[in-house]
Amino acid sequence: MLEYENARIFELIIKSIYHCIIKSLFPIFILEASTHDSFLFWTERQEIAWQAFLAFGPDGARALIIITMINIFRRTRKKMADDNKPIQYVKYAIGEIVLVVIGILIALQLNIANELRQEKKVELNLLNDIKSDLIESQKNIKKTYKSNHNQIVQLKYLAAHISKDLPYTPELDTIFGRFPNWSSPYLTFTSYETLKSKGVDFIQNDDLKKKITDIYESDFANLINDWDKWEWNINQDVVMPFFAENMRSDLDNNTIAVPNDFETLKKDEKFLNILSLIVRTRSIGVEKCLRIDKELDTLIGDISNELNTRNFKN
Repeated sequence: MLEYENARIFELIIKSIYHCIIKSLFPIFILEASTHDSFLFWTERQEIAWQAFLAFGPDGARALIIITMINIFRRTRKKMADDNKPIQYVKYAIGEIVLVVIGILIALQLNIANELRQEKKVELNLLNDIKSDLIESQKNIKKTYKSNHNQIVQLKYLAAHISKDLPYTPELDTIFGRFPNWSSPYLTFTSYETLKSKGVDFIQNDDLKKKITDIYESDFANLINDWDKWEWNINQDVVMPFFAENMRSDLDNNTIAVPNDFETLKKDEKFLNILSLIVRTRSIGVEKCLRIDKELDTLIGDISNELNTRNFKN
């Protein structure tokens, strides 16, 4: 983090020098032009020079003071040279150089401070956006957990119904209707992608930076790329082909379905294996959702504390 801050300060110094040069050229030109008799009447020249500098805000006002003092030194130095007073001339020349250096240093400091303030503002806004995204993702994870947990309960009920060799009942229609379905998590990565484009070191708090990176790169990635894709592969390769062959969805209500022959299905080892596989896979997803939900509680709280500590105002 220290190396990053040093690099940023060096970068800001270079940028500040550039901006100082660009910002100084126009007002200095006007001030210099105002010293020539052919420019305008004195009062008009003075007003134009002041307006040019003050257009740059506080920085321009400070620059106006410095350059006005430089002009005073310059005129005095010229008078000393005309009066053949070399010692005083050298003193005033040195004074003019010192003022120029001081002016540059003040401008550098102001520009660096302004850049750092802007970066802090962007960082805190980005942290707040990440917090909002995590809150939305957590809501979806809770829904995913609830939906899949309820389905596990229903599938276990079906397994128990079959193990007791009970006859078919209408309440099983809904269970068979949801047999090939599961709830996928839909997570928000927008703000995290913005952070990655800026570089994760953009966040000053190292502990917070690690937690944010872990939740997106490890927990969310595992939930989507491992478990959810596993569910998809099982669904496409195993569940849906079996469902299409042995069950029929209601044409008017796609949330219910009935088996072609429930008594035969109760004794079908392949069906029982598929039922067990679904419950096992779904349970893994539910456990992941429950764990990530708890981690999100902690992380969202940590981001809130960071924003409050650094006096963030949305």
